[in-house]
Amino acid sequence: MKIPASEYPEAYWRAQAETNGIGRRRYASRRREGMSPQEAATRPLRPSYAPPPDPSSLAERCRAAGISDTTVHKWRARHPDCQLTDDEIIQASVARKAAAEERNRQKERCAEKRVSYDTIRARMAREGLTFEEALERPLISRQAHGRAQRHHLKDLP
Repeated sequence: MKIPASEYPEAYWRAQAETNGIGRRRYASRRREGMSPQEAATRPLRPSYAPPPDPSSLAERCRAAGISDTTVHKWRARHPDCQLTDDEIIQASVARKAAAEERNRQKERCAEKRVSYDTIRARMAREGLTFEEALERPLISRQAHGRAQRHHLKDLP
């Protein structure tokens, strides 16, 4: 007399689950959820891989540009009346990111030369110098600066 599959002992189905790639915890969890031993051991696992990303999706376009996929949503929240398209917002964000990276490189160069970044920015704004020119100019002491100002005032009519 043949025993039906529904009457096989629990140990058999537990071993069958291991053979099918279903771990002990997953099998026990399925049993607690109310599955029969046969169903818990033979029901296939869901695929653990993500579907391939859609290259036209906003998140994929952001990742391809090297920015966070929440950037456009945050931009729209900060600028509710903005009429820019998603691609224009991505381009603007990429440009801001590049400018920030350039500032960080300049700050590192200033730290190497032991000159304040604000001093260099002031030179660039006041005298129209490039970053390199402003960085190569020597610093003068406060005392020397005061002397230069005093002599300058004497020359005025």
